[in-house]
Amino acid sequence: MALIRLLQRQPDGAIVLCEPTSDHVPAYAILSHTWGREEVTFQDMEASSDMSRTVSKAGWRKIQFCAKQAAANGLQYFWVDTCCIDKRNAVELGAAINSMFRWYQNAARCYAYLSDVSKSQGADSGRALVDFFSAEGQRLGSKLSLAATIQEATGILERALQGDALSNFSIGERRSWAERRTTTIEEDGAYCLIGICGVAMVLNYGEGRDHAFGRLEKEIHTLYKGADYEQYAVRLNLRLFPEAAQFVAREEELSKMHELLHGHSSRAAVVLYGLGGIGKTQLAVEYVRRHKEKHTAIFWLNANDEDSLRLSFRAIAQQVLQCHPSTSVLSSVDLEGDLDRAVSAVKAWLNLPGNARWLLIYDNYDNPRISNKSDRSTKLAGLEDGLKILANMSRREGIENDSGARELASKLDGLPLALSTAGAYLEHVTDSFAEYLRLYKASWLELQTTSPTLSSYEDRSLYTTWQVTFDRIRKQNAASAQLLKLWAYFDKQDMWFGLVRHARSADNNSTAMRVWSSLFRTVTRTTV
Repeated sequence: MALIRLLQRQPDGAIVLCEPTSDHVPAYAILSHTWGREEVTFQDMEASSDMSRTVSKAGWRKIQFCAKQAAANGLQYFWVDTCCIDKRNAVELGAAINSMFRWYQNAARCYAYLSDVSKSQGADSGRALVDFFSAEGQRLGSKLSLAATIQEATGILERALQGDALSNFSIGERRSWAERRTTTIEEDGAYCLIGICGVAMVLNYGEGRDHAFGRLEKEIHTLYKGADYEQYAVRLNLRLFPEAAQFVAREEELSKMHELLHGHSSRAAVVLYGLGGIGKTQLAVEYVRRHKEKHTAIFWLNANDEDSLRLSFRAIAQQVLQCHPSTSVLSSVDLEGDLDRAVSAVKAWLNLPGNARWLLIYDNYDNPRISNKSDRSTKLAGLEDGLKILANMSRREGIENDSGARELASKLDGLPLALSTAGAYLEHVTDSFAEYLRLYKASWLELQTTSPTLSSYEDRSLYTTWQVTFDRIRKQNAASAQLLKLWAYFDKQDMWFGLVRHARSADNNSTAMRVWSSLFRTVTRTTV
């Protein structure tokens, strides 16, 4: 990390530059602001013998504010980018920009100075790392108290503002946080992402925005995938992955998965196991979405039986050959006639020297041999997470205070698939949550008589939500119900949703068809 210069407020109120030793950097505050006219520069602070011109600059007001606020927080030192970096020195400037993200991370306090806000919009009483201030120096609130407002203005997710680890956000998400940012120099649009993406770059002002972003992308790929990543890169086709409902919660499990898969230099494996409908597929798909930039190739395999697995390996071979047709270990194999050899060839390709950044996901693997130390995937812990799934799937807003919705979420007890099925039903009907709950309870009682062998409470919940939708279809269109029962005997990957979509387009007013297609899409999602 580059040498950091700090400003020091002395006992007599004077503000001077100082250079602490690298092994002893005192606690300091840091200023986040937008550049304006007449900023105080390094040269201004360096010419300390004549400060009259410096203190007359408009930017001195921010320096004074930061010094005063730091003192109020018990800090003698602070950092402001306008005057703590010698921008005449290209080497120093480059090192400073590459280190700046860590300087913000290491600061004891951060003050966001909003020069375009001229009056207080309210404050909170809590203490936080980042505080926001108006142009007059009035505190507006903390990063936590203003999280919703900040998200609306910047697109930065609230959980990022609340301290969630950067590793839990994809590179795409992190890049999106700077999309609304305007920079005086166009290359800074890319350079400002250096720290947040965890890379280092040589600055080259004048190269243009597109070229700067191109180099940023290359540095990201090199960091995560290795210098020769292009040799083994296979385009990710998310259409080959199972569809999953909008992701809710599971942040702790995602963090643990990332720790296990990226915390080792050798190969590692993570097993997600638990009840059907508990949300394992959503967890795996969300992991891929967040961390796809860290892998040269990601493949989804159907491990339902040996034949399905062989076909999945053949599909991998085809994907690899599309991107690398001259790959010798695969190009000579008859992929249509010899599946066993195709499997061996794919394994040989995965074992090639330097090909170590791929990810394989085995789906539908029943009864795996798991150690006693494996973590079991569990239900959603909080009622609010269940309400989020109901709201997302039903496309109904403001359900937090709906007593029927809260009781339904409680009754479905954190089972993501049951919550998704209920929400998908309510998307296409006018029934209230209370009415759906009545149907659910009636179906549950009927199930006790018709299916006494269903001993699992969780299985009964999943079956009951499915049955509510099926009963609706059967009442409105018996033929559709019969077709759905027939298709239940087919592998989910053999079902063609286009057939349902075509039928629906022929009768747009059919509530049964809308509910039918919604149920079809819900129950055919893969559950690991």
